Amino acid sequence: MFQLGLYDGGVKHACPAVSQSDRTSKVQPMDRFPPVRILAAMALMTLFSLAWNGLVHGLVLASLNQALADIGRPTAERSLALGLLLTAGLAALFVASLAATASLDENGRIAWRHGLRHGIFFALGAGLLVDLNQYLLYPLPARVPIAWFVAGLLEFCLAGWLAARVLGLDRPCC
Repeated sequence: MFQLGLYDGGVKHACPAVSQSDRTSKVQPMDRFPPVRILAAMALMTLFSLAWNGLVHGLVLASLNQALADIGRPTAERSLALGLLLTAGLAALFVASLAATASLDENGRIAWRHGLRHGIFFALGAGLLVDLNQYLLYPLPARVPIAWFVAGLLEFCLAGWLAARVLGLDRPCC
């Protein structure tokens, strides 16, 4: 079954209609979105996370992060490539898990609230695995990991909303 797709740059696309069964079990979770859409969401999440963390840690929390100056690795010894790989890997996991688990509406879109919930879930996981762990391992004032957690919660909520928008952009058109 096909329905007429959205107008796109002078070309109309015939797109498969999204049926109730397609939104549930018949279609493999990652096959619900075109690969280019998934890759675009991953790239956007990587760029968003780099910009967000540069702003948050470089400006907003710079004074709080001074608590790590004596116990952290010197800047000259940090690996930029490893940091970029870590950010891109986390973005890929975030988008892939959202694409695989979010329920779709009748138009094949992910509702913004699903993206937001996914962001909250990831933020809670990161808060436990990173922020709380750093507090347990190192002599940090409690306000430092709390500030990191709040910044991470905002980051992942925005990331969930953005990823849901990119994955569901112009759906059901392929």
